[in-house]
Amino acid sequence: MAVAAAIKADHCYIFSDVDGVYSTDPKRVTDATKIEELSYTEMLDLSNEGAKVLHNRCVEIAEKYDVLIETGSTFNNNIGTKINNKIEESTVKSLVKNDNLFLINLKYENYNADMLNKLQLTLLNNDIIPLTIINNSTNSFNASFTIKASDLGKFQELLEKDLANFSSSFTNISRISLVGYGIMNNKNIIQKTLEILNLNSIDIFSLKLEECRLSIMTKEKVSDKILEQLHHELIN
Repeated sequence: MAVAAAIKADHCYIFSDVDGVYSTDPKRVTDATKIEELSYTEMLDLSNEGAKVLHNRCVEIAEKYDVLIETGSTFNNNIGTKINNKIEESTVKSLVKNDNLFLINLKYENYNADMLNKLQLTLLNNDIIPLTIINNSTNSFNASFTIKASDLGKFQELLEKDLANFSSSFTNISRISLVGYGIMNNKNIIQKTLEILNLNSIDIFSLKLEECRLSIMTKEKVSDKILEQLHHELIN
């Protein structure tokens, strides 16, 4: 993509082992369908949430230099997905479930106001970027945050050194993300999503709502059955 931008190309074909972007992972949900067209913002959200079709930096460059992306497969001639600056109000276009996350809880008997800042700096100094970090108490230190599964080993080393005085627990969790322009203004999508999670007794850690994305972190890893139900209700 950097080469396409440098030569001022207005169109860039990207070929891989998949022929396009799908409504969810076809390996997890058999009736996933290919998406004909996405905006840069929608594709960037999908990439950031773990969809592996395009790297997020590739999409950022394409958006900056207004280069239309068209995906394709090296194994067939099927029409792929177009990614451009076209934005249209829509329902949910794609669902992503990321299971490569751990929810961490740290507790400490004593508390002072700069403890959360110090914790975050300790994590960053050890190349661990917390995705969400919250102090659950106003008068004690009871912090919850999420990290990538690939950072768990480094975090466990910290527990034996810099964070040895903290009591800790960690759990493998899931983040389910719904992507599609206009989600923020569509209360039906939010209601249906929460109803499905409630019917399946899913305990929610956090919910984040943006213009093109609704992301929900659970307190434990959830099965692909949830993804299939959401896909059936919101897309099919």
